This record gives sequence, structure tokens and C-alpha cells, in this order.
Amino acid sequence: RSFEHLAPEPPWPRRWHNEPNEAYGGERLGDYFANFVEEEARLWKKTPADLGAWRPGQQVVEVKQEEPETPLLPEHVPPMQHPLQEAMALVVALLRAAGGQAERRVLALAFRLLYRPEMLVGLLPRGSKGAAKVWSKAASRRKKEPQYFLNALERLVDGTVRKTMMGSRSALALDPRFADQDLPIEYEMEARVALTLASKIPPLQINQLVEGLPEEEQAEMRVA
Repeated sequence: RSFEHLAPEPPWPRRWHNEPNEAYGGERLGDYFANFVEEEARLWKKTPADLGAWRPGQQVVEVKQEEPETPLLPEHVPPMQHPLQEAMALVVALLRAAGGQAERRVLALAFRLLYRPEMLVGLLPRGSKGAAKVWSKAASRRKKEPQYFLNALERLVDGTVRKTMMGSRSALALDPRFADQDLPIEYEMEARVALTLASKIPPLQINQLVEGLPEEEQAEMRVA
């Protein structure tokens, strides 16, 4: 069976099934399947049109891709006077790790992983879990405030951070004036790890992870 029925051209999933689906955390399933096809094409080093043209019986040469190396986690978390200041610094660190711009849903999940170290460690490759235990113990003492991600964004947006779009998805971009802002190196290190992991997770698996969070954090993730 080919991917032609899912490929962006003709875009029937987006045309008839692209309303926000509450069962999947507001995910637009038309966008999800279009992004799925694009990701499959990328893994096979093909274009979506190539996948649409494939038919059963045609030989496919498998292209093996090396698993990208997960960056190192720091051994401790620097103390902050106020939880909101730390949350704002981590948002900036995540955007810098993303090259200055990130999808809002990926950013929200990466931020959550920094406050849920057991979840982050569970997503690491098996060989990296042992070395992450020291960081996990330190990060578990991080103070949280209700709606801390949204509160951090409220303080940052239209100043340090601006709203934008990445394709059809809501995104956030770091103002270039703050690209070289001084941050603890530990924040930079853990932000790279969290963003690397969050970027790999398919949207439907993100929904499963969110369902395992406390109700208050689930509500914040749905809004984010």
C-alpha cells in the first residue's frame, strides 16, 4: 500500500479532517498525518511525492540512519532565588538550544521534562540513564509554581520572546538581542537534552505522556 492517500497533495486529510481534535489534546489530525508523511520521507531520504508514487512490488533500498547522540546532562542544577526567574531562564535556554525558534508544543514538552526528571530519564537511551541519575536527583528539587510555563511566557512574550508560526504550527522565537544573554552553562546543557528528546517524540506519544501528568499540569500543557 502506498502513502498516496496521506500525502500532502492532494491534501484531503487537511481538507476534511483538520479541525482540532480534543481526544488528542487539540491536535489537528490532518496536519498530523501530513507531518507523518514528511517525516517518513525524510527517514527514507525521499520526498512526499516519491512516497506517493511508490507501489507494492517495487524494490526499496533501506537507508540506515545513525541515532543522533544525546547531549550530556550537568551534574547539578544552579539555585535560583525565585521559581519564576528560573522558569524564564529555562525557556530562553530551550529557545537558544533550538537555534532561536521552536514549535510551542515541543517547547512546552521540553520545559516539562526539565521539571519531571524521571520522565526525561525514561526517554534517554539505555546507556545514558546511569549518568543522568545525579542530574535527576538535583532537578527533582526544582521549585514549581502553578502555571509556571505559561507565567514565564507571559513575562517573556513581546519582549525577550515573540510569537510566530512554523508551517501550520504555533511557535515561539527568541529576540536576537537576547541570543547572547548570560545563562548558567548547566541550563544550556539540560536544555539541549530536553529539546533533543522532545523533538523526537511523535504528537500522539506526546499526548500519552501528558496523560501521565497531574491534572493541573495536563491543563497547562493543553493550553500551551
